[in-house]
Amino acid sequence: MIINEKIKKFLSEEEFNSLKRNIKENIKNDVRTRLADVLKYFSFEKINYTFDDFIADGYGENIKEKKVMYKIFSMRYVSIRQYCSKYGLSRPAFFGCLKKGFEERRGAILLTQDKTFISLLEKNYTLKNLEIELYEKHIELYGEKEDLEEFRKEHNIKFPVRYEPIKEKWHLAFAGILAEYIRYKEYAEREKGKSE
Repeated sequence: MIINEKIKKFLSEEEFNSLKRNIKENIKNDVRTRLADVLKYFSFEKINYTFDDFIADGYGENIKEKKVMYKIFSMRYVSIRQYCSKYGLSRPAFFGCLKKGFEERRGAILLTQDKTFISLLEKNYTLKNLEIELYEKHIELYGEKEDLEEFRKEHNIKFPVRYEPIKEKWHLAFAGILAEYIRYKEYAEREKGKSE
């Protein structure tokens, strides 16, 4: 296993000897090591353990959101339970999303609890030729009707594209995981622009 090889390579002899006996035995015999056990001692960063290594070692099997799981462990949370506890998230709901994917319906319950997990997601979207307006509970995109329809279909958004008579523009208003992710990214970009 890659994790065992990297532990042997990157830890000093003193650090390795400070591990519990059963963990050392697992590493020496190249047996799968529980991440919860090793993360008590060091980070993925310390041993240069990458997402590709994580996948190759078979961690996150049967999990759709492997990258999110990797990021949680990279932050040295030794379990999903610990992460959920820290942020007040429902563990069954969060784990269900990890397993089946953060889609609009499944992730909605988490949005009511805490939005911290949004920073862990990676969603592909482009707002090319679209204007965005951020509101407290939703976002609105403005642009050509065809561009908005394409965006709506690409992201499986249930809300219709409508004409906004006051602004005299076509728009798409929606809420949910994608909306919160776009809000998070747009806010980060705006803050970045202010500091430059």
